[in-house]
Amino acid sequence: MAQKPCKGCGSVTKKQTDRKGTPIPGPRCQACWKAERTRRRVATREKVAGSTYGLRDGELGAVRANQSGFCATHGCRAQGKSRDLCIDHDHETGEVRGLMCNVHNEWIGRAGDDPAVFDSIAEYLRNPPARRVLGVRVNGQIVTNG
Repeated sequence: MAQKPCKGCGSVTKKQTDRKGTPIPGPRCQACWKAERTRRRVATREKVAGSTYGLRDGELGAVRANQSGFCATHGCRAQGKSRDLCIDHDHETGEVRGLMCNVHNEWIGRAGDDPAVFDSIAEYLRNPPARRVLGVRVNGQIVTNG
């Protein structure tokens, strides 16, 4: 097999497959092909965000940067490394609210975009109804009576 210069960096590369044995399109080294694959994925995501949510070039990246690349939910460490973060939006207006991991985006969808559902869940966690009957218990030991 003839050695060809990489389209990206110009280095001469003999290997024309990636680690999985998939052929690398065009003469590219593995590092340049990985960077090109990432560039294509990001470009496709931006294009879909534009056609689906009306975002302009670079706006999705700006939202991601504003959230430091993390899910918008407090304390969630998801960064979309194994699966892209979801573009959360208001189903009535189409307004993009932010990027969320799949789990938190699904919770909002199941709640019907109603903040009152989450307010009631927070109140439930702060004051569980069983506490009024059973009192506060820590590891089965009664701390206070109901």
